[in-house]
Amino acid sequence: MLDIKVKNIVLVGNFNPSNFDKYFFIKNGIASEEEILKNSVFNALGGMQLVCDRFSIVINPKQIIVSSILPVDKDAEIEKLIVKLIEAGDLVNLTALGFNFHWFLWDESCTFHELSKKLFYNNSSKLFSDVFNTNDSMYGTYASKDIKKSRLKLDVKPVNAPDLDAMNYQFNFHFDIQDKSTNSEAIEYLNDYSFYVDECNKIISIYK
Repeated sequence: MLDIKVKNIVLVGNFNPSNFDKYFFIKNGIASEEEILKNSVFNALGGMQLVCDRFSIVINPKQIIVSSILPVDKDAEIEKLIVKLIEAGDLVNLTALGFNFHWFLWDESCTFHELSKKLFYNNSSKLFSDVFNTNDSMYGTYASKDIKKSRLKLDVKPVNAPDLDAMNYQFNFHFDIQDKSTNSEAIEYLNDYSFYVDECNKIISIYK
């Protein structure tokens, strides 16, 4: 079985969280006053957090993180939210951007250890065959390549959680921003967000 647990966009640069108060998000059409939940935090030392039913936004001096809170079959359009935030805040001197998707895979017909071994054990590797070839061994992998204007980094790890034992497929599409004098490069990548969503879905569909 497959499920997505994390879907977020991370913007890297230098930010002043105090510039983003409750009124900023309401005035710029990012969230209405009715949408903003009570556990949102503004004017806190070192950062702020906006929480709604559909999404959350965390801003600290080095990062802006916009996360979808909706199930996989619904879309919070977080790429459009962060574009609004960039344009309204006139954010420049941006250094990097990342699209992150964490998929979880599990199989109720076999144990957690059996699943990780079936997917990633390599008998030709002496590290695995001579050292990590016990009943309690677990396996994963790392791979990366260029996709369009991003560097895709895929890290697969076994995760032992209280409610679920699963293989965690962590997709990160990383963009280095070259022109730091404007925000146009970041917005260009964000406007192409659906392409990278599709690429992630194509890869994870191997297991569907």
